[in-house]
Amino acid sequence: MSFSGQRGRKRQLSDPPQNEQKDRPGNEQLDPRWYERRDLQGGGESSLGLERDDLSPFVSTKDDNYGGRSLGHTATSRNTTFPSNSRDTIMTNSDNTVDNSRTYDKACHNEFTRTEFYGNQRFGDTHIHNTPQPGHPMDARMHGVLQKLVQTISWDILSGQLCVIDQDKHRSTIVPFNREEPENFWISKNIDFTQWESDNDSRALLLSAPPGHRTTEVCSHIVDLAKEKASQTNSSVLHFFSLSTIKAWHSTVFTHTLLHQVVSCTNAEIKADSIATTFLGTLLGGHFQRHAQVFQEDDPLDTTIQKILDAPENELIEALMEAIKTVGIHELSIIVDGLSEDIARLVVKHGMRATRKLKALFTIDESPIYGQTLDRMTCIEYDKERKECLRSLHYDDTRYDKISEEHHGSLEWLWKHPQYLQWSASAASNLLYIEGKPGSGKSTLAKYFVKNLVDKVPNARSSTVAYYFYTLRGTILESTHQNMLRSILHSILEQDESAFFHFQQEFRDFRRRNHSEWPYNSLQKVLSTFANHPPTQTLYLILDAMDESNEDERRRIIQLLCKLCLKENPCVIKVFLASRPVPELKHHIQEHSLVITLQDENKRDISRFAIGFLEKEVKLTGKILREAAEYIVRNADGVFVWVDLVKTELLRLVETGGSLSGQSMVTVPSG
Repeated sequence: MSFSGQRGRKRQLSDPPQNEQKDRPGNEQLDPRWYERRDLQGGGESSLGLERDDLSPFVSTKDDNYGGRSLGHTATSRNTTFPSNSRDTIMTNSDNTVDNSRTYDKACHNEFTRTEFYGNQRFGDTHIHNTPQPGHPMDARMHGVLQKLVQTISWDILSGQLCVIDQDKHRSTIVPFNREEPENFWISKNIDFTQWESDNDSRALLLSAPPGHRTTEVCSHIVDLAKEKASQTNSSVLHFFSLSTIKAWHSTVFTHTLLHQVVSCTNAEIKADSIATTFLGTLLGGHFQRHAQVFQEDDPLDTTIQKILDAPENELIEALMEAIKTVGIHELSIIVDGLSEDIARLVVKHGMRATRKLKALFTIDESPIYGQTLDRMTCIEYDKERKECLRSLHYDDTRYDKISEEHHGSLEWLWKHPQYLQWSASAASNLLYIEGKPGSGKSTLAKYFVKNLVDKVPNARSSTVAYYFYTLRGTILESTHQNMLRSILHSILEQDESAFFHFQQEFRDFRRRNHSEWPYNSLQKVLSTFANHPPTQTLYLILDAMDESNEDERRRIIQLLCKLCLKENPCVIKVFLASRPVPELKHHIQEHSLVITLQDENKRDISRFAIGFLEKEVKLTGKILREAAEYIVRNADGVFVWVDLVKTELLRLVETGGSLSGQSMVTVPSG
């Protein structure tokens, strides 16, 4: 039995096998594995159990002498390259055939040219025979012919048909990944990432983030670590970094590139050929399971290989993993940057069966669909968990907006006060305690500090600023330390994305236990971890009216604040605390912190405020203005609230037609 040759004439058993003329000038030697060792000129059968012409349809022919080239070369009549912006080049021989020498082109990332996939198209002037319907006996016979053909295809033949990207050259352009940079903490300090790195079992991790969030850099970093480990153990590393120029063929280029890396891991030529056979054989089985009507009896060899390679991505990846299984790799690391989640799922699905231990890392630039539900695949989606944590901590603090603003020109003394300057200039953590009588303006000073910190302290622009104002005049919650911690931590996490690793474990525990409110101990534990936060920026904590806070836990909170301000802590934390004198503060803070006694510093502010309303609203001038102002300052004793009461009383007298005299000043509310 015979198939039609490319020239349209049936090749007979009696025809001389012209390609077996050894060392014929202008010709290359045919791969000897195609034939039985015995001479076939006598009409014997090949080692595949086929007649000579059963194989000839799959060999590139030219004038009945196979084109004067070995099967290791491919036909060039339909070769195409990548789009021009990928700058692909191919090497050709003098007879215009493709040179499959596996050298990298220094001008681009592509190791080989891409040969067009033909599907059901004709190849040149190939004669198309009547294709049998699925299930027809010819299907089985064609399958058998192709199966035996695949057994003869060496890695050298297959490699010329693959499209491979030089991954190491591409990686050389990637910026190194620094684990200690805050913008990388969402990866390097993420619980799932650190567990994936340290886990000794098979596990896959999917990183999902928009471009620009260092996923490519971390993949390159992990490749380096995996290669270093592989050099000391019996393990292998496969890696792939996608390029925009291969978007349309990403699964094909990915599979071909990793297959090439698998072969590069093996030293034996026999093993490489076995990989090629397994890969093509698995793909071929998929074609016939789908009853793909793409193979023609007179296709040249290179066309037949390309048709086998032209398979869906799930079959390509399955074939790749079957090839890996052939190698017998016990531990395998696969790092893939920039492909789809579907490819990641397929690699994990088939890869877990191909090796004893699979550690896989994938990155995508879109939100994952299946990542959280895939067995042994963990997904880290950029900023998703942090935002969920923020929502759980959110609390509307209305106290700040109700606090009186400072009088124009007042409180400016703060920025030049020796105690403040020492507190602010210190490169270490410390606490500034603003102690004041009731009504002395502590809350107004704290609000003034919050508003003007960024303008007065240049490095505060890059700092994190969080504040809370206790009060007994609002709801019960506004005086609780639990609410203070929620508000402070929400503000920190909202401003500093890199701080989420402090929250992650406690947040997951809170969510797993289905609590309606964050437990107080969890909040306290999270804030305490900031003592060891990397020293990348200063953290300002401004707390007002500690004396109005809940007494039950006040001591623990003050102790926590003192621990945060220890000078040996790596993170610089500046605590600005305002309060009336209370025993806990005197014992724990006053002896070890910088203290400003507000009533000793605000006499000038009270004088300025008193002169302002006496002159503009009460309409006093001259001597009586000076005497009235001096009286107010002397009797206020640093209490702004008393001065405000004096103002109200004097305005009432003026509005009712009363006159101001020395007796009038005596009758105003006393301090």
